Amino acid sequence: MDAFVGILLYGLVFNALPLAVLALLLFLAGVPKSRLIFFTFALFGILSGLAAALYGHSDGQSIFNALGVGLGDGLYRYAIQHFGDPHSFSAHYSIPWILRTPQVVLLTSAISFNIIGLVIQLIYNVVKKPPTGKAVTTLITAISLIALLCISTGVVYASQSERQRVGPTQPNAYPVLRVYLPGEEAPQIPDWDTITTYQVEGLSISKQIGRSIEVTADVINTGEVEGMVDVEIAVDGEVLNSSEIALQPGESGRVRFLVTFPLSGVYDISVGDLSEIVEIEE
Repeated sequence: MDAFVGILLYGLVFNALPLAVLALLLFLAGVPKSRLIFFTFALFGILSGLAAALYGHSDGQSIFNALGVGLGDGLYRYAIQHFGDPHSFSAHYSIPWILRTPQVVLLTSAISFNIIGLVIQLIYNVVKKPPTGKAVTTLITAISLIALLCISTGVVYASQSERQRVGPTQPNAYPVLRVYLPGEEAPQIPDWDTITTYQVEGLSISKQIGRSIEVTADVINTGEVEGMVDVEIAVDGEVLNSSEIALQPGESGRVRFLVTFPLSGVYDISVGDLSEIVEIEE
């Protein structure tokens, strides 16, 4: 709670000047004081959220929108954990487009600044009791802000590539490398030539977790020289990735791959000369 209050106060300090400018512009446009604060915050939330979604939201760029960026990142992580597939390398694409970064910042900025503006406006109206003003001006301003939000969302959508909007449709494979704990010394990778005299045995596929499976295979150096073996993994005949392993003559080692499938279906997994059919379920 203290962190949230700190972000809120931090944001309001740096937002004072742009909010004052927007308030002046809306006042000159005829927006009554009984609605001016709310519409000012609403407009700022849309514009700052659009800027963060289009140009990123690093520390330097989010100084005027710390609240929207913080809430956006939090909502993004929450969506992956509860609505998406946190076990997948494509977890980013397993949630609705509007909840992904960076466009989620546009959503959280618009909502959060609307709420703040509404609360401040209600308090101001109770204390100051300003005149209501023309209903037509208020209606036009509200419609304009809604239209601006829709247009901003469309601009962000159009600015992204098809892959960013829809997500990958083809499987991805990643080598699974051992993680060495502090104090453990990782072995040095020898500067050996790549050899092709090897054999793959013991292809094993793990139980599906989310939309991912782990593929394990044992590799034996069947030649008479030491060397690096480059083991490729393919799905439906298309090579997705490879993993290197150093082997002495006659030595065997194990390679692992994590394969993620954006779409359910039946796939042919092959490593070396071995292959196995797997069915990926929703």
